[in-house]
Amino acid sequence: MANSHDTMFQSPLEGNPHDHEMPWSEKELQELLKNKTEDELREMAEGKVMQHTTVKDENLRQNWLKSYKPRVYEKMIKYPEKLARGESIAIIQFQYDYLCNFDCEHCCIDKFYVPKSWEKASGRRKFELEDVRRLSKEADEMGLANFVITGGEPLLLKEYDQLVEAIDPSKFYLVTDSNGWFLDHKRAKHLKSIGVDKVQLSLDGADAESHDTFRRAPGSFDRVMNAIDACKEADLHVILSTVIWKDRIYTEEWRKFLDYAKSKEVGTYVVYAKPVGAYEGVTEQMMTEKEGKILQQFEEEYDIFTHMTPSYGRDIGCIAVKRMVPISRYGDVMPCPYQHVSLGNFFEEPLADIIGRGLNIKWFDPRKNMPCICGVDKGFIKNVISESYGDSEVPVRYDKVLTSDDFLDKSNMGDVKEGSGTGKENETWANAPLITIKGKDIKPFDPVEDSIKRAT
Repeated sequence: MANSHDTMFQSPLEGNPHDHEMPWSEKELQELLKNKTEDELREMAEGKVMQHTTVKDENLRQNWLKSYKPRVYEKMIKYPEKLARGESIAIIQFQYDYLCNFDCEHCCIDKFYVPKSWEKASGRRKFELEDVRRLSKEADEMGLANFVITGGEPLLLKEYDQLVEAIDPSKFYLVTDSNGWFLDHKRAKHLKSIGVDKVQLSLDGADAESHDTFRRAPGSFDRVMNAIDACKEADLHVILSTVIWKDRIYTEEWRKFLDYAKSKEVGTYVVYAKPVGAYEGVTEQMMTEKEGKILQQFEEEYDIFTHMTPSYGRDIGCIAVKRMVPISRYGDVMPCPYQHVSLGNFFEEPLADIIGRGLNIKWFDPRKNMPCICGVDKGFIKNVISESYGDSEVPVRYDKVLTSDDFLDKSNMGDVKEGSGTGKENETWANAPLITIKGKDIKPFDPVEDSIKRAT
């Protein structure tokens, strides 16, 4: 594919300064320069875009986005208003294919992968590039600005470049997940050239023994270490993704892991272990309120965040539907990566209608600061999540596990059965505090960090 996006990612300090409007004011440039080392200033003079990992640099990232992806920027600055109206600002987590070279201990989507021979024999419709273009169009029309290509391992895809083109990087802040195995310096530079903005790398240990064992892939630790450096050198934003379980948070390895991330000046997205996928029915290692508070303490010390970390000037709680919608290879739209329940199928109805149905479910009420339902509510796990266990085909249709009492507006709930609702043990939804927003409390935010970093 031709490097059609080269100009989009040209450093503001490259080329003829009169060829484009400078994205920074004189004051911002002064702020940029005064805290940089001699080596960093030299890099700038050579036209290299830096990572800008400090708080003081966040404004510069916003300016980068404003200058080089104005369409994305304009959508993102409207996010606080959309949240205030109870609308979704969902990241599209696109599961285009489940092909993977790893067999990870914790894989949450292992039941989604089926042999290509079965897929062909079943006649099940899957995404083609033209479908991707339509998905991109509908998401853009909804004002959504974030797209994550996930899997499996996306970099195994032969049509990866065509997939990126079909999504259209000019419309979205584009992230790709990766285990790092195939991500060398050449590949990282190529990803940058075709429009990828950020790489989320999986790292689940501070050393080769812990990571390789967890990932069941000898040599994977060294590969992901090299991938981190490759992404940084290619001026790709990079973030580490790691799984946390009850016991790990108390280990020396966990502290060592965070110290490493801090030394590399990369953020860490912490994923709670959930009782789905390869961890199906395993609840003894789920995080409790105690571990959650410990993790909050780590957030104050390190650059880490979870799906529950506040963003956009408000604490929105659980991000299901309102901040994240995974879409499977077969068109099913789910509330979050760990709730294998289909809210509807993209091939059968518009994306906006499906997300609207999701927001009408009491568990995903956009007006409330909900806890992580599939992480803390044992009633929800028992009555909803467990329906995907065993030999059940995933995802399970919403009308198979929800009842009329699970919906806020009874006139907009599709074909569901009458009933008394789900998750009666805790009913955390009923006691969740209402979300309020005041204009004066909406603090300036960085579209890159606060829209992706806070809830990828």
